[in-house]
Amino acid sequence: MTGKLMAFGQAIGGSSMSDEIIKGEMAGYVFENVETATCAVLISATDAPCDATQSSLRANSVWP
Repeated sequence: MTGKLMAFGQAIGGSSMSDEIIKGEMAGYVFENVETATCAVLISATDAPCDATQSSLRANSVWP
């Protein structure tokens, strides 16, 4: 649902501009922010209480 809403907002925002460079920059900005938010959620999820198997996976993780 959130993805559909974001796609709709991007389509509406991009339709009002005729400059492709600005559209590309907007898309890149949105992508980077979504990527950062996704990583933050995944990192937070790994900090949740876990069992012994998950703890060993966390210890071998590439994330700080």
